[in-house]
Parts: sequence; C-alpha cells; structure tokens
Amino acid sequence: MNDNDRPFLSHFSPQWTDPEYLEAILVQREELLAESVALMRESVLTQSKHHLLFVGSRGAGKTHLVTLIHHRLQQDKSLADRMRFAWLNEDETATSFLRLLVQIYRSLSERYPAEFPADTLAALAGQDPAHAQEKLGQALLSNLQGRTLVCLMENLDSLFRDLSEGELRTWRAFVQNHPVFATVGTAQALFDGISSRNQPFFGFFDTRHLEPLTSDEARTLLENIARIKKRTDLLEYLQTPAGHARVSAIRALAGGNPRLYLIFSDLLVNAQALDDLVRPFEEIVDRQLTSYYQERLRWLSPQQREIVQFLCRARSPIAVKYIAEGLFTTHNSITGQLKQLRQMHYVASHPQGREVLYELAEPLMRLALQVKETHDHKPLALIVDFLRVWHERREIEAHLAETNPDSPSYAYFAAARDLMDSGPNLRHELLRQSLDNIPEEQCDDNTLAIARHLAEESNLPVDALKLAYILLKRKEWEEVIPVCIRVVESKDAIPIEIAQTLYLRGHTLRQMGQNDEAIVNYTRIIELPNVPVEDVAQALCSRGTLYGKAGKIQEATADCTRIIELADVSSEKLTWAYYN
Repeated sequence: MNDNDRPFLSHFSPQWTDPEYLEAILVQREELLAESVALMRESVLTQSKHHLLFVGSRGAGKTHLVTLIHHRLQQDKSLADRMRFAWLNEDETATSFLRLLVQIYRSLSERYPAEFPADTLAALAGQDPAHAQEKLGQALLSNLQGRTLVCLMENLDSLFRDLSEGELRTWRAFVQNHPVFATVGTAQALFDGISSRNQPFFGFFDTRHLEPLTSDEARTLLENIARIKKRTDLLEYLQTPAGHARVSAIRALAGGNPRLYLIFSDLLVNAQALDDLVRPFEEIVDRQLTSYYQERLRWLSPQQREIVQFLCRARSPIAVKYIAEGLFTTHNSITGQLKQLRQMHYVASHPQGREVLYELAEPLMRLALQVKETHDHKPLALIVDFLRVWHERREIEAHLAETNPDSPSYAYFAAARDLMDSGPNLRHELLRQSLDNIPEEQCDDNTLAIARHLAEESNLPVDALKLAYILLKRKEWEEVIPVCIRVVESKDAIPIEIAQTLYLRGHTLRQMGQNDEAIVNYTRIIELPNVPVEDVAQALCSRGTLYGKAGKIQEATADCTRIIELADVSSEKLTWAYYN
C-alpha cells in the first residue's frame, strides 16, 4: 500500500483522523453516540437545550466521541443553518468568564469569519473588562441570529479549576438567561465544580462515564483496525482461539484503554513499525502525557505517590499484601491509602476470591513514568511486555534475524527474548489471572475457548484445573471428567492440584447422580499426603453428607468427628461438623 493511501489513525488527536475511520473503529459506544447526537439535535431544533459531559481517563476515547458527534451533526443538512460550532482549544486557559467568551468568539470567527468578524475582538482590546464582557456577549448573541451555539469543550475539569466560583456563577447565569447554548464537554474525572451541591453548575450537566473496553471489545477494535488496513491475515488470526487468548492477555496487561490498542495495532500490522513508532511515540508521551501525570502525582501525599509508582512497575493487578511488603510498611496503612486513591480515580480494584487486587486506573500513567525512568534509550517495559505476550519465541527470533542490530526494534525484540528466557511465560500468567475466580455469568463461550487454549498451550495441570472449573460452572458435566483425569494422571501435578481436581470430579459425579463414585474421589483426597487441612475438611464434609443421604449414619458421624479433631480447621467447617 502506498504511504499516501495508508489509513491514518491518530493515537493522540482523533480530530485529525478521517471521521469515516473513526466510525469504523468505534466500539462499545454506538448507543451512547446515537443518543448524544439525538440530544444535540433536539437542542438545535427546539428550546430544550442539553449539556453533556463525558468522563473518562486519558485515552478513554472522549475526543473520539466528541469528534463523531460533531461529524454526525455536520452531516445533517436539516441542521446546517440552525446551529454554529465553537470547538475550544483544550490546552488554552481561561481565568475569567470574559476570557472564556473570547475563546468561544475566536473559535466562531475562525470557522465563520463573515458572521463573526475578527475585528470585534480587536476593538475590545484594552477596554474595561466589565464593559468588554457585556459588549462581547451582545455581539455573540446578535451574530448567532437565533441559531443554537454548540460548544465543544474538552478538559472541563481543568477549566473549572481555573475559574473562581464568582466567574462560574456569571457563566451559569449567562447561559441560563440566554438559552441558545448546548454543550458537549469532557473531563478526566468528576470534579467539585459539578458534583458539589453548593456549586453553580451542580445538576447542570448530563454526565456519562466512559467504561474501559472489555476483552471482547478490545478484540473487536483490533479487528476493525485490521479491516481498515486491509490485513485479512491479522483479521483471521484475531478470530481464532489463539487470537482471542492473546487479546485477553493484552487486556490483562494493559487494561481497557482504547488508545493503547491503537498504539499496539501498529505493531500487530507490522512488527518492523517499531523503528518508525518508538522514538516519535516516546516524544509524544513525554510531551503530552508526562507533565499531566507528574502534576497529578504532586497532588498526592508521599505515601500515595509511592503506591502509585509501585503499581506503575507492576506488570499485573496486585494484592494489598504484596504492595505493603514491597513498600516495607503495614497492611492497614496501605489499605487506607488505597481507599483514598480509588476514590480519587488513581487506582482501580478487582475482587478475586477473598482478596482484592489493585492496578492503575490509567494504564497510560505507567507509560509516562516509564519514559521518565528509562535512560540511555532502553526499551519501554510496557511495549516489551506486549511483544512477549503477543509473539512466540520463534517469531521473536525471526524478527531479530531480519532486523538491523542498531535499530530501536532490535533492542525491543532482544529485551522480549531475554525476558522469555529468564522468567515465566507472561502470556500464560496474565491469562490465568483473567480466569481466576471468574463469576458463573462470565463463563461464556469466549472464556471457555480461552481456557481450552491456555490448557492446551501450556500443558500444565494448573491450567487444566482452571478449564475444569469453568466447565463445572457451565454444568458441562461430561466434559469435566476427562479434563480431571488429565490432571490426576499428570506427573507434574502437585498434591493440592490433585486434591482440588479430585474434589471437582467428586462434585461432578454427585451432579450426575453417581454418589458412590463421588465418595471414592473424596476418600482419595482424605488419604493423600501433604494436602492442606481445609481441603481434607472439605472432602470429609462432602463424603459425610453423602454417607448421611445413604443412611450410613455411623460413617457420617465418623467423618464429622474427624473434622472436629483436625488442627487449624476453619470455624465454618467446625460449625458444620458439630451441627451434623
């Protein structure tokens, strides 16, 4: 494909991407987009004015959404002469309502110079601010000639932070007294200016939170990009079980930030794109993200900053215990700080069994800090991890053989190879985490396909056991048994894995009405050496229950007594044993 014909998908400025491509790669938000356009259309055609606010982290797709709202409204010919757009520069500061009016008028003047002449602003320069504000407001309303002004305002949280409460009240009164404004705004997070009851804009905005992409949505995004770039080979691969599994691993690594998938998509389409991508990408991250995240870190206490920086270096969600150990402090002190960081949208939490795992709410913060901490042009860890999650070792070796040793991509692939050789398989680790303690309602066909692929690819008992759990939750009893046999007969299975597998098989046999065979499995657990006490107690509970149902009271009582005599058994099991 000729460079001039290659589709341009901007990583950091969606407004520079052809709207046709933005429409093609939109995922998850189709309904939100359609509803937002309908509300803005109603604002233009009726007296009912709407003010929308989209909240999401950096890279969540806010500008993508705003751009498409703008595009669809522009395409509607019935609205053409009834509205005007003012799209404000997201980086420009306004410390007064007058300065905000100047920004709005300047945007209109650049877009509609005949209707909003630039000399209006020039004539007001140097005048008394109150007089200039009144004159500019009158000129703005007069030149609109009854049309609706659709204001596109990004980073509203920053704007509200720069304006005093008095200036905000002036702005709110102007909009209320002159109902010709409709607003589409964005913010990184909820802020006091709209969420606090005593603030002038409380209840003003219709606020929508942009959710992270799920694994399926991330895969759909990558498929859409592959279609645009006419990469049928990548498209076909993404639709295979292996493709599903690898996207799920990337989701566990990088979260659901759409911008990261746009960045990674370049590497999927062409691994050699690293040479063209890495240095400009590092510069953009440094210029556009690092200062923003450094400023956000300054708002935190020293211990909170330590926690955030610790999570930046973690390759996956991590439990409180390990954060406390890594920072040489107590569990309680970390728990309290994590609660505050979650409320401030710095971290996200994920329940996993009895634990809660924590990760950065904004994966791009990890990249920004890595750029600052990476010296001598060493590879960025997140991109290295992406390469070793997506590629097999033989593919890494093939790229190294074809690549100039002096190029940036060689250093990245070499770092990925070295980590593959020195550590565990990161892809397998991430997939295991994504399958841990998964709720029954999430054990869909895609999850099952990933579990099957992981069990086959790793050939490890721990992964076959995960597959058996998912089959059990799906009540696919007949398939559970052969998977359990694979684990029990494996030479690599450790006692706890064998015990858990025997319990699964026993439970499955009970569901199939084969109680005698179930008892045989529970008995094997009880007789196994080096099995944790709680697993032995669980097997005794299950076997005692089946003995009781069969009328074997003496055997059932004996199992209850054995539980009571066990050391360090849980109160739950003791209560069950005494009761029975």
